[in-house]
Amino acid sequence: MAEIDRFTPARNQDAWATLRGFRVQIDLSILRWLSLQSEEYLELERGEDIDLVVSAMSDDSIDGFTRKLEQVKVRDRKVSLDSTK
Repeated sequence: MAEIDRFTPARNQDAWATLRGFRVQIDLSILRWLSLQSEEYLELERGEDIDLVVSAMSDDSIDGFTRKLEQVKVRDRKVSLDSTK
């Protein structure tokens, strides 16, 4: 028997969860992009997964804009304030 025939891959090397997360992030990015207002724009993978940047009219903001950071997570179960993870 050749060495190559003895190889058995580990069962936990499936990339399904990672690819599923990327797909959800892509879909959500498209939805955010389609709903942008004229003074808004998106930056992806800068601060978090999706950053909504808005031109600010007040001097309270840094550099004349505000930034809303959004991190995308796909969970198999519900998450609450009582959840440990």
